[in-house]
Parts: sequence; C-alpha cells; structure tokens
Amino acid sequence: MKIATVDDLIDADTFGNEEAPPHFDRDEALARIAPLQQELGRLTGLSFEVREAQDATFFAELDAYDPNPKTLHGTSCIETYVGVRFSAFGNLFTIWSTSSTRPLADEERLKIAAVVSNAGFLYAPLELLKLPYSGVKFSQQGAQDWWYHFFEYS
Repeated sequence: MKIATVDDLIDADTFGNEEAPPHFDRDEALARIAPLQQELGRLTGLSFEVREAQDATFFAELDAYDPNPKTLHGTSCIETYVGVRFSAFGNLFTIWSTSSTRPLADEERLKIAAVVSNAGFLYAPLELLKLPYSGVKFSQQGAQDWWYHFFEYS
C-alpha cells in the first residue's frame, strides 16, 4: 500500500472547478467505490453506506455509524465508527472516526486503507491532511490545510 506524501497532494492540486478537476467522471468514480461497501463490511463487521457529496471537493463517503444517537452538550449527534472519504482529486481517500464507543484502532485503519488502496485509490492519512496547505495551482477561499482543500464541503 502506498501512502500519499505532500508531493502527491501537490500533484493532485489541479486547475479547474474548485469541487473537481476537469474531466472528473462522478459516475465512474462512484462505480469504483461501490464494491468496497461490502468488502469493508466483511472486514470490519459493520454496515457501510455510500453517501454522495455535492458542493464539496470529495465526491462520496463510505461510512458506518452508530445507529443510536448520543447527546452531547444538549445536542443529539450521530457518531461515525468508520468514515472513508473519497476526494474528487488524485484518487485520494482518507479514513476518519468520531466514535467514543468504538474507537478506530490503528490496525483496523491500516487494514481498511489496504483494501481501498487495492482498488486503485491513494491513502492520505489525517496527519498529512492537517499540514498547512502549500499548493500553488488553486486555493479555495479559506483553505488552510490539505483536508479542507481535498475533503471538505465548499
């Protein structure tokens, strides 16, 4: 499994619409991730859903979440056990979690990353994406780090 570097992020930083590079084929990209839904479910024992994104620099996410909402500071929230987010740029993906009841172990994260990498995507760890944005080709207003640039809503 190859893990992205800052150079890979800079290479993926293309001119074009802020939400996708020129010639991005959303339908083809969604078809590429569809088989991963069941494969990740078998690997983790969780039920994953495909969620398409609009008005974002990522096009979709495969996620498994806690079906029981939690109350945090008086607000109901849903915790994500595992989220695999796919950027519209550079075949990049990342993995995240917000669960307080089922923390995502490093070993499981690496197994998930290997499965998704084998499908032709490039793993960008959160530590890399939190580095300051240093691209030069275009910048969204307020893009301060690589996460915002490749994996966030516009």
